[in-house]
Amino acid sequence: MSSDPDDFEQRLRQALRSLPVPEAEQSPSPGRAPLEDPGRRRFFFRPWQWLLGTALAGGAGAAVLEAAALLETPSLIEDAFRHVNGEEGLRGQLMAHPEAAAAALGFDPTRLATATWQLAKDCQVATLPVWHWSFFMETAADGRMPGWAWIVAFKSPTALPPSGQAGHRYWRSGRGKGDHPILLLSHSEEALTLLTQALHAQGAIQIRS
Repeated sequence: MSSDPDDFEQRLRQALRSLPVPEAEQSPSPGRAPLEDPGRRRFFFRPWQWLLGTALAGGAGAAVLEAAALLETPSLIEDAFRHVNGEEGLRGQLMAHPEAAAAALGFDPTRLATATWQLAKDCQVATLPVWHWSFFMETAADGRMPGWAWIVAFKSPTALPPSGQAGHRYWRSGRGKGDHPILLLSHSEEALTLLTQALHAQGAIQIRS
């Protein structure tokens, strides 16, 4: 074999020219549908796309479950939550006879442990006259603030649904002094538990768990 660099380069060029030229890919004509990307057919076999689809399906599933849970809320509870949510921004003593109302129910709203009293008001829920108290709940031990909880006490005999939960709505049914029907409401299970415990500690209002 010759060691001449010029001779080697010439033979290399001849070898490269003898290689077959790959066929160029044809561009789709205006009247012809573009070739399908085979990767599209493997969409659900790509791990990242499968995970994305699962995540989206899970989010939609959670929304569907949440909507279904709200549909399970008894109508009276639905009305009560709508009422307290609508008056969440109110503060103060707006009740005609707060001492009489508290005495009728048998509790002192100013001395409930871990509960900061925000509102007392004469209201209506589903055309029924009620006493409405709003409290902001906190845990004294660590300073955490689970959020709002409400007492809705009916002034006249009213059939209450059992205690329960639907979505992020929690409620407890009970009776106060004089057999007044009482609902405890919250969007936080912990806040509702704290309010229930505070009322139990005063001993007059009985809440069914």
